[in-house]
Amino acid sequence: MYVIVEFLEAAPAHVATARAALLMLARQSLEGHHCHQFDVAEDPLEPTGFLVYRLYADEAAWKAHTDTAEHQALMLTLAPWLVSRRLLAYDLISEHGLA
Repeated sequence: MYVIVEFLEAAPAHVATARAALLMLARQSLEGHHCHQFDVAEDPLEPTGFLVYRLYADEAAWKAHTDTAEHQALMLTLAPWLVSRRLLAYDLISEHGLA
């Protein structure tokens, strides 16, 4: 499995709209055939901070998902509301604590 972790910081004036867009992105991603898990978390100490955790079968599935018109359009919408975005990719070696 292929894991994508993103740390996002929204502009203070756009926290609510960025939050709504991330939740829409999660819904769209899970309705597709490429994404197995899409979790969105808010930072309880810094209201502008979000963490996104996604799980795909492999890197090709992630790339196929990000190449969809819906994903690209939503990311273009979200981009102006963000101050920063850091994306990290991992290969999953243990799921649910099991190796």
